[in-house]
Amino acid sequence: MRILIASLLLMTCLYSSHAQRNQFQFPSEIWHEGSVTLVDGNRLNGNIKYDLAADLIQVIVDQKTLTYSASQIRQFDIFQADIELKRVFFSIPFVTETGYRRPKLFEVLLDARTSLVAREFIALSTRTIDNPYYRWGTRRFSPIGGRSVQVRYLDYKFYIVDSSNGRMDLLGSSKKDVINAFNKNQNEIRKYIKSKKLKVDQVEDIIEIVRYYNQLQGS
Repeated sequence: MRILIASLLLMTCLYSSHAQRNQFQFPSEIWHEGSVTLVDGNRLNGNIKYDLAADLIQVIVDQKTLTYSASQIRQFDIFQADIELKRVFFSIPFVTETGYRRPKLFEVLLDARTSLVAREFIALSTRTIDNPYYRWGTRRFSPIGGRSVQVRYLDYKFYIVDSSNGRMDLLGSSKKDVINAFNKNQNEIRKYIKSKKLKVDQVEDIIEIVRYYNQLQGS
């Protein structure tokens, strides 16, 4: 589901284009100032690098690099300096496709009765371009005589979490999928999306939809 986090929208476009030419690194590939709270209550401050695919983080404390898995972490936060944004992650029990329940790391985008969380990953896309200085967003495709390149970009999976029971539902890529992810007030949400002309491929709109759902629930 290619949805750009609102606060990261410009950053994502820059990374998607410049990473190819200037070898910029994605947020998960660099160190950030931050802190981590472990399940035993201990809090560590230092430089942090996260790996959501492996569900672990590395923390540099007193010149030592420590590694913690999602099962050892309660939460961690980082300050992403290039966009001046504090980002918060929690370790949340997640039921895998095999039915096994294990903790995984999620970024919290909206903390409410029904919360919105996300997992980012770096994806690859093959695109045909008509010049070597193609920039993400210009969409200058040439179906004839162009050349194919692989573009790395940030992709996301988004979930809503019911705080009353811990239930987590994936928000799909279509308007129908997003509406069906809510177990109540689907007609109201459908009307709200239409009246506000919201798009489910824009995370600021997704946040607004989830925020409206919470309002309907009286929270």
